[in-house]
Amino acid sequence: MVQKLFQFYHISNGSITLACDGLLALQQSTPTSLQLCPDTSCYDIICAIRQLRLTSPLEWRSWHVEGHQDDFNLVENLDRWGQLNVKAD
Repeated sequence: MVQKLFQFYHISNGSITLACDGLLALQQSTPTSLQLCPDTSCYDIICAIRQLRLTSPLEWRSWHVEGHQDDFNLVENLDRWGQLNVKAD
């Protein structure tokens, strides 16, 4: 999907921010991290992200979002990343 967007809109520079509440998954999604075992949680998604990062012309940034922030705060009081994480969950 991301590759199709690059092609359709002729995107050749810029950046993508990959945000996740799973710090380990975020770290594993970098192409330079250690080889994954197929029984790793979310193996297929992490491999797809690694491949995109390798083939994409864009700069990739990682952003760790603290999970379950809505357990202690109202959603409307969270920053944009926190609100999007609640929605994703």
